[in-house]
Amino acid sequence: MNPIEKMKAAAKEGWSTFAPFESFTGSAAPHLVRFAGINKGDRVLDVGCGTGVLTLTVARAGGL
Repeated sequence: MNPIEKMKAAAKEGWSTFAPFESFTGSAAPHLVRFAGINKGDRVLDVGCGTGVLTLTVARAGGL
């Protein structure tokens, strides 16, 4: 297996462990944004926490 194939295999394995987490955060994300009090124009820092579903929800709500 060459280095690219190894990287792809590791990524595939890693994402399979995120699937259950993403299904939870996807439905909870809008509620978490409201609970956090994030408003249009607010600056929010995502420090590599998970799948990015919450970050996309913040962006759609107008956060930067």
